[in-house]
Amino acid sequence: MRNLWFCLVLLLVPVWAGAVTLELGPGEQVLLTGEVFYSEPMKFDYDKDGTVNTVVMGATLFIKVTADGMGEGYIERYLYDTDLNKAVTWYFKQNMLSEPPIGTQRAVSDVSWKDREVKFKSGGWIYTVSDGGKGYTKDTIMVSDGVKEHKVVMYGGDVTVHELNNNTGHD
Repeated sequence: MRNLWFCLVLLLVPVWAGAVTLELGPGEQVLLTGEVFYSEPMKFDYDKDGTVNTVVMGATLFIKVTADGMGEGYIERYLYDTDLNKAVTWYFKQNMLSEPPIGTQRAVSDVSWKDREVKFKSGGWIYTVSDGGKGYTKDTIMVSDGVKEHKVVMYGGDVTVHELNNNTGHD
């Protein structure tokens, strides 16, 4: 059953990832893109319509390098309804259950990169994202509050660190 779940999530990633708009200006390049599912499936009637849907927690990552060589972008967390194949970004904002609100694009700062690894800060957290290749099984995401670092357990998705033109890294 768990393998079936993983296959389902991997099939859903392109559906949601296609909704991400990658806006680039002159001289800008995409550095990091990704969709990550970081919870086990759970049953939840989030819209109180009497139907208990299967949901997981997910996040979208997008970072670009500007023409002046600086990294900027966002991370957005959301609830993903696997029964309806759609992200639910409104639920947590309406019910005020988290800070920062899920469904809000949270800006990143202090971006650095080398090879297939990108480090950045967002919302008081320090992220280190490593692209291990296609799929999520060899990717790693480490999150630190500045005191203790934790590995994010991923249940699906993929992160991609893109190769930049004329740039081998920025530490």
